[in-house]
Amino acid sequence: MKLIGITKKGRERVKRDGAEGWIVVRTADTVLFSSERGPWLFVSRGGPDHRSSRWVHEFRDPDFKVER
Repeated sequence: MKLIGITKKGRERVKRDGAEGWIVVRTADTVLFSSERGPWLFVSRGGPDHRSSRWVHEFRDPDFKVER
């Protein structure tokens, strides 16, 4: 899976953690930090000495576009 940053925050996160290689760990219809209905994807990108994860909305994330 690929994340594309669409805001400054998103672009900086992609620059730091990379765009390719994100794996969907979990999906949810709701999350505590937003009233927006899902699908929400909990994605993770790991490596030998680096690990990053975050929740992204599959279709309407304010910071990222998701490409599968």
